[in-house]
Amino acid sequence: MCRRFIIGLSLLWLLLVVAWSFMTTKEIKGLSEGSAFSVTNLTKRLHSQMLGNLWHKDELIDVNGGWTRILDKRMCNGALKLNNGYISRVMSRTYVKGAASRMNSLASLCRKIGVECLFVMSPSKIDVKKSLLPVGGPAEFSNDNADAFLKLLTDVDVVDTRKIISATADDVTRYYSKTDHHWNFEGAFKAFQTIAPKMLSMLGENADCANLQQLDEKNWDKVGLGRPFLGSVGRRTGCWFAGMDENVSYLLPRFDTELSIMIPRHQMFLHGIFRDTWIFRENLATPVSWQQDRGYSVYGHDFPEMFIYNSRAPVKKRILIIKDSFAIPVYAFLSTIFSEIVVFDLRHNVSVDVGNYIQSFKPHLIGVMYGSGVLREGPMFGFGDCKLKKTAIVKETRQLRIAAKPSMYNCATLTGNLKPGSHVSCSVRKIDITEGGARFATVALYERTRKKIIVAHYFEFGRGAPQTFCADVPNVDGCYQLVVFAGERGKTAGNSVVLHGVSLESLEKLTDE
Repeated sequence: MCRRFIIGLSLLWLLLVVAWSFMTTKEIKGLSEGSAFSVTNLTKRLHSQMLGNLWHKDELIDVNGGWTRILDKRMCNGALKLNNGYISRVMSRTYVKGAASRMNSLASLCRKIGVECLFVMSPSKIDVKKSLLPVGGPAEFSNDNADAFLKLLTDVDVVDTRKIISATADDVTRYYSKTDHHWNFEGAFKAFQTIAPKMLSMLGENADCANLQQLDEKNWDKVGLGRPFLGSVGRRTGCWFAGMDENVSYLLPRFDTELSIMIPRHQMFLHGIFRDTWIFRENLATPVSWQQDRGYSVYGHDFPEMFIYNSRAPVKKRILIIKDSFAIPVYAFLSTIFSEIVVFDLRHNVSVDVGNYIQSFKPHLIGVMYGSGVLREGPMFGFGDCKLKKTAIVKETRQLRIAAKPSMYNCATLTGNLKPGSHVSCSVRKIDITEGGARFATVALYERTRKKIIVAHYFEFGRGAPQTFCADVPNVDGCYQLVVFAGERGKTAGNSVVLHGVSLESLEKLTDE
């Protein structure tokens, strides 16, 4: 008995040493940061690291999936094989009352400030009648959760895409990928053809809807991915359990486009036609490992925030979209219609109070696009206090010039010290570069003591429309200021910039609340 105990303890020690060797110094240090150190946290991190660095992981997953298929089992590593041969995640019942209450609060705020509010329900891979569920399979509640959530919404405009994407088993087979939990690009475009007219109708633009070439699929080319695709669910089962998605196609417009896409969190500025701005070519290539397959992300990843401007858009309206991953292809298509779109993904710690943001940014419409998998109270419905506030003008400047200097951090301060916990916005009517080769200026909420940028935004040179930056000042002590750099931060040498019509505003609580 003693010998067995010693052998078992030695094997456990060896396992921990191997797992620990997979971790970097930064990851080891992170075990005790952000949360209390515990055996549970240590175990979870070691488990994650071992699986993430498992030798021949793809092959082992394939073998497991193939063996499960030989045994004629429907479940494999949390994935369910449906009656049409597709594989899907299984959703449990969710308490949706809290999320619905938060959505109603956001819609109420929108009504008070004259902003249209739309909720888009993304479909489930299980058809509405549940005919795709195998007999004797596990209980699945994605559509039940969606129905319960929508019934609790009051005075909120809704587009329920399940009616066109997953009404029947045939719809699911046509509009979904076999191995991914998202719709395919044909399904996303079908949803776009329903969502865009609804938005246009809410904005009073429905008279021109029938003439929009963007809504006609004949004006879009189908381009083959050129390789098989293993989606998010398939990566759990391998390619031998249900096969792979073949003949995957994405869409490119035939009509002229000119877009600017800014992703400040990743220091990305893209400008050009649809193909050059929206198509992320690294996701078209065959991945080294199927665990890294990003074939669904042809139109981009789940970025925390994106700012999109279309100078040739037929509808000159500002749209704010709060989304999960289902919306990625949809807002790419929407950008061909609307002149300005801002996208937030609240799963990725976006430092923004949505209630404050819409009062400063003043969009014409806000669209919340979620699937049934996130209909629970939490970060996805963290919209802020959603209380009406009044706008106070802090400062107005007719013209601000930043002269060219050899400094890599040439900037001008727009404000004095800002109060922690406050909300501030900066708008410019026009911004020009008079010397140098930069494409944009960087406006940022900056903490001078730590020399740290809290959040940043890009103002594009030569854009023929006002541009706005909004920020929530952290509610912790610090020396916070708004600054504008004459180009990309760290690359400002030799740039001279002129800002026209600068307006600084703050939000203040109403005394009668």
